[in-house]
Amino acid sequence: MIASFFVVDFMHINHDLKHNISSNGNCSKIEWFRTSHNTLCILLEVADNVMSPFILVSLICAVFQILLGIFVLVDISQITNATIIFFFSLLFWCLQYLFQLCLILFAGAVLHDAAHSPAINLHQIDQTSLSITETLQLQTFLNALSCNNIGFTAWKMFTVNYGAIVTLFGLYLTYQILVFQLKLDLNLDAKIDERIDCNCSSVDIDIPKSILNISIHGHIEL
Repeated sequence: MIASFFVVDFMHINHDLKHNISSNGNCSKIEWFRTSHNTLCILLEVADNVMSPFILVSLICAVFQILLGIFVLVDISQITNATIIFFFSLLFWCLQYLFQLCLILFAGAVLHDAAHSPAINLHQIDQTSLSITETLQLQTFLNALSCNNIGFTAWKMFTVNYGAIVTLFGLYLTYQILVFQLKLDLNLDAKIDERIDCNCSSVDIDIPKSILNISIHGHIEL
């Protein structure tokens, strides 16, 4: 909800900027748009200081719970006495954590794009008609948009954008495959140990008496 408020404000600034640029590329309020955008960025920074720890903890817990939930779902599907209620309850929690993860990631990605959206319109301004002061204002605005990752962060570690979605999906997929591979290796080792124990217990050594005849005195008679 907080992200949606910032998205609406950033889109309003971008909408007004787009209509302020004339057909010949002139813009008379560059500094006003720059200061308005910068004010929103300052407010977003304050909100990020409060929300960024929650975002990081939520992302880690959601990925971890989905990882374990999918593993348990696959594991109990091979058990015949598993109840349907337990299966669907576990599926419900997995979907809930998946929804929470997608909500955080897509809200942050939309906010990141909305905060950087004025850059497209600023490049349409004809700089030949600008004064030196207006040119400096335009370059300052463009540098702020191109050099800074504006948006919510995961405790200042990374900015939540569309790139973070791909990164977290790759992280989840990698560890999910490793967990399943570890389970297969453990099952294979258990089956090998069981087979060895069965073979050892079934070995019956039968030595014919015609070959060896151990006498009472400990001598071997052929």
